[in-house]
Amino acid sequence: MASYSTGFGVDHGFAFANTFTFDLQLAPWWRLGRISPGLCGGMAYAALDYYHAGAPIPGQTEPPPQDSALGRYLIERQLASNTASLVLQVVRWTLRDAQRLQAKMLASELPSLRSHLQQGIPVVLVLIRAHSLREVTHNHQVVAYGYDEDADGGRMTIQVYDPNWPRRSTALSIELRPTDGDLRPTHTIDGAFKGFILQAYTARQRGLPTTR
Repeated sequence: MASYSTGFGVDHGFAFANTFTFDLQLAPWWRLGRISPGLCGGMAYAALDYYHAGAPIPGQTEPPPQDSALGRYLIERQLASNTASLVLQVVRWTLRDAQRLQAKMLASELPSLRSHLQQGIPVVLVLIRAHSLREVTHNHQVVAYGYDEDADGGRMTIQVYDPNWPRRSTALSIELRPTDGDLRPTHTIDGAFKGFILQAYTARQRGLPTTR
């Protein structure tokens, strides 16, 4: 079995859960309404910001007010984590059937994920959980920081920091050699999802809030 890990871990994530709620309107004609949770991308990006800066992450266990320094920072990083090109890719992958999506993931996303983690670089993944545009906010962002791969058994387990489950060990599992073409992507707590996209991330090391 091959195993790789980075220096990142769940303790580098925030101690509070992603329980933010927003009234989201993407355009005058496209209102998604109240969505919750709402800052998974911002929390994933911010956790990596603190990690790469070598700075201790705020240890509070309650989500910060949205008008606080940390709350504003998480919103900033949420916006940075949702570029126009990524949103378009997420929309395309949301509309794909599961087998086509997983074939693409197997060919492009998994090799890139292996390469990053083997080099000790944690990465942000977008988990595709939606089956239509009405469900697009069901998609979710996490930080992958290690993996185990059983070549004989054909299974890969990816360790992740999930902002919805603070300080809990969570993982994604994938069947690499299914007989029916279904890789059966599964989150250890939240269950099945369609697949994932490896997301570009650039560290920001200035202006990190130290308190609420």
